[in-house]
Amino acid sequence: MDIWLWPTIAVILLIIAIGLASIRRMDRTVAQTENGEDMIRDEIRDHPYSLNPILIVIGVATVFITIVIFYYAFTY
Repeated sequence: MDIWLWPTIAVILLIIAIGLASIRRMDRTVAQTENGEDMIRDEIRDHPYSLNPILIVIGVATVFITIVIFYYAFTY
């Protein structure tokens, strides 16, 4: 399992970076009206799945797991 220690750490750091970037961007995403209600921008309302951090994290994890599976499938 030593072979996967550093790649796993790299993937975890990438997932943390995606989470931090999405938290920073979240402040600019939702604006409040004078009544205190949240107002979502039109681009996000029209395309809610674009640049969704959960989907990006799932994609990163899927790519990493696929690499591990194919590594062991073709080396043994």
